[in-house]
Amino acid sequence: SFLGSYETAYHCLVTCADLQAGETILIHGASGSTGLAAVHLAKVLGATVIATGRSDEKLAIVKQQGADHVINSQAPEGGVSRFREQVKACTEGRGVDVVYDGVGGDISLESLRCVRFGARFLIVGWAGTPYVAKRKGGRGAPNANMLPTNLIMMKGLKVLGCPTVIATEHDPSIREQRLADIMRWTAEGRITPYISHAFALAEYQAAMRAKWNGEVIGGCVVHPPVLGH
Repeated sequence: SFLGSYETAYHCLVTCADLQAGETILIHGASGSTGLAAVHLAKVLGATVIATGRSDEKLAIVKQQGADHVINSQAPEGGVSRFREQVKACTEGRGVDVVYDGVGGDISLESLRCVRFGARFLIVGWAGTPYVAKRKGGRGAPNANMLPTNLIMMKGLKVLGCPTVIATEHDPSIREQRLADIMRWTAEGRITPYISHAFALAEYQAAMRAKWNGEVIGGCVVHPPVLGH
């Protein structure tokens, strides 16, 4: 709920995107653990946040947690809504500077229509297409995610893969500043993880089900028993 989420968000927003104060970022899956952390960090960095999700109730919490605008990306008939015009309205027609995409699939394609020229597109995950790696990344994986090269070229996009753990394994030195900044912002009270569910250790199955069923907003924690009790 803390380092796993905020280190991921920091690597994506700071190390990869170099998000600047005054820029606008579109964050998908904003009610999830890393998505909500990205909302928090984007606001610390001085950016305007447009957050998406599929639940109005969850998005209300995301708004309370600092997002400037929220958009329900669930179409009434199922699938992904056409949210381009909503994003354009939030940016006075200019489009966003950065996309934080931890969902993948159709939402990625619609996002490419929401960006300004030269924007940065951060690939953080593919929660919307969980079976992409069903065959462990080997040839013939059934649902490989793809982005249209024509839109990428015509919009001058910088598409960036953001695997935090792998990048840190390749260059451990990038973690020192990341930890220093996160710890400082926490001490200053500028970031606080949002925990929507907490369980006793004996209720670990209920905790797992809550996470699996998409009930969790931000973090879900399991507390071990206190010694002596």
